[in-house]
Amino acid sequence: MYATEIAEGHHRGPYRSADAHDFARCLLMPTGEFLARARWPDHELAEHFAAPIDQVAIHRRELTACRDEHGWTHPPRRGAGRL
Repeated sequence: MYATEIAEGHHRGPYRSADAHDFARCLLMPTGEFLARARWPDHELAEHFAAPIDQVAIHRRELTACRDEHGWTHPPRRGAGRL
């Protein structure tokens, strides 16, 4: 899906695997929904979002890093800065 977005000019290239994983995490686990359930254990979040548990842990770390670094309650929207 991410590769298609680049090919169609919706996102700047080049394709990078790390960016594709970030893109997928954001689609599978929208920030608002994720933060509303942030106290849930990773395995429950993985089941709720139908996402791999390792990606849940990464998403949690990314959102925590954004909050700690910038004092955000919610990270910026995609395109306003990199998560």
